[in-house]
Amino acid sequence: MDELIQRLVSGLGIDDGMAQQFLGAVLNLLKDNVDATQFEQLMGLIPGAAALLQGDADTSGGGLLGGLADSLGKSLGGDIGAAIDGLGAISDSGLNVDQFGQATEIFGSFIGEKGGGDLVSVVLDSLNAMK
Repeated sequence: MDELIQRLVSGLGIDDGMAQQFLGAVLNLLKDNVDATQFEQLMGLIPGAAALLQGDADTSGGGLLGGLADSLGKSLGGDIGAAIDGLGAISDSGLNVDQFGQATEIFGSFIGEKGGGDLVSVVLDSLNAMK
C-alpha cells in the first residue's frame, strides 16, 4: 500500500493523508461494486490496504457534498447508497476532477504492474462510471 500511496503523492502533488483517503474511498466503492472474488484478488495486490476499508476508517462526509452524499447514501441504502457514500468520500479526499482521473490511471497502472492485468478493466470501468 505504501508504494501506491507514494505514487499518488508524487503523481498528483498531494499529501499522504489525501492519498490514503482517496484510496480508502476507492476501495470501499469497489468493494460494493465488483465481484467478491475480484475484490479479494485486488486486495491481495495491495498489502495493508484492508486498514483503509470503511470498517477501519471514517469515510463519512465532511464538507457540503460529502455530508449530502453521506445522508443520501444512508437513506437509500443498498448498492445505490454505497455508491453515493463512495462518491462522497472521494469528494472529501480533496481531489478535483482532473486529479481523480489521474489518480484512477495511477491506480490502474499499479494494479496491472502487480499482476492484476485481468482486474484493470473491471476496476477502471467501475471508477470511470463514477466520474
